[in-house]
Amino acid sequence: MGLIKSNMLKDEIRILDENALMDLGYVKFSIYMDAFKADINAGRADELKDLVEVSTTYSIVPAKIKFLLVSGYLC
Repeated sequence: MGLIKSNMLKDEIRILDENALMDLGYVKFSIYMDAFKADINAGRADELKDLVEVSTTYSIVPAKIKFLLVSGYLC
């Protein structure tokens, strides 16, 4: 047992009836944000204005300063 760190079991699930599982509610829906953002940028915001709120934020990120540390002796 000295070489075995831990036992690992993994369940494998095989779907037999996908439609029946979806009817039971095992479905995930989400907004396709990439397509949505593309439509907003393409000027279709008027037809979506009652469905979403778009706000623009402005942030300033300060530049990073890098230091070079040199150690050693000069002779």
